[in-house]
Amino acid sequence: MRVWMIAEATLYTLLTAERVLSVDPALVDEDFGDAYAWMRSQMACRLPHYEGHWLWWAWVHPPCGHVRPDLRKRQLYHNGWPVGTPCMRLELDVPAVELLLSDFDMWHAVLNYSPLVSSDEEWDAIEALPEPEQRSAKEATWLRLFALDEPQDPFWHGTDRQRTVQACFETLRLADVCDVTMFRTRPTRW
Repeated sequence: MRVWMIAEATLYTLLTAERVLSVDPALVDEDFGDAYAWMRSQMACRLPHYEGHWLWWAWVHPPCGHVRPDLRKRQLYHNGWPVGTPCMRLELDVPAVELLLSDFDMWHAVLNYSPLVSSDEEWDAIEALPEPEQRSAKEATWLRLFALDEPQDPFWHGTDRQRTVQACFETLRLADVCDVTMFRTRPTRW
């Protein structure tokens, strides 16, 4: 399946030398550790060959309805890197059995430890639960981010927007690289 990653160019240098890479756990953002651990648990449940490594993130359907990430959309893809940072857009062909696809917008409920709901009533019902039960109720709602064949919820997606889909996978291989587009980060324009 065709996916795209945005990363610093140093990653490609390392990939060409090593040929196969796993994510270095020391580089995982501590602020998102719990959310990433939850996604790793979902990988373990849903992908039979998952070995437990930290995850690479890529775009299947990037924001703004583009086929691949539009590098002119600096605020979406440049991750706060300093202006002038050498970066790349990697186009990859990763076997579909190695990918876990999810809704990017809905993923923010997991990142923010919020329930993934479609109504105030559903939110209030979860918030009314005693604390120990709230966690499992919230996590149960998070499974919705994998239901990509379900009609889009207007609360999360509006009415006329293509769903933004991300992919997680465990192993980055040079053999899966189809194209590399190098660029340097520029100032964000709002």
